[in-house]
Amino acid sequence: MALTTAGKTLALGPLSATTMSLHTGVAGNTGATNEASGGGYARKSCAFAAESGGSRALAASVLFDVGAAIYTHYALWIGASCIDTGALTSPKDLSAGAGQVNITTGSISI
Repeated sequence: MALTTAGKTLALGPLSATTMSLHTGVAGNTGATNEASGGGYARKSCAFAAESGGSRALAASVLFDVGAAIYTHYALWIGASCIDTGALTSPKDLSAGAGQVNITTGSISI
């Protein structure tokens, strides 16, 4: 059974992630695996637009200061609870040295 558009709107309403983390591999079900470190890395605040068509889009880009590595995945958080994980559209290769990774698009979907 699939949710109707109204059902998706109601279900997505409270799923407003407030923090994003960056990962060098699959983040795992808890979001704790392969999290970035070094280079001034910290989880960053994020915001999502209102639900539309069964998803909530990232409202603004999220900029991370990171150490040297190849970044491939993300996790979304509400407080200490990981609510979503996934792969970046394309890996960000900073293996030559520390720098920044800018996440400009993303969404939470049902």
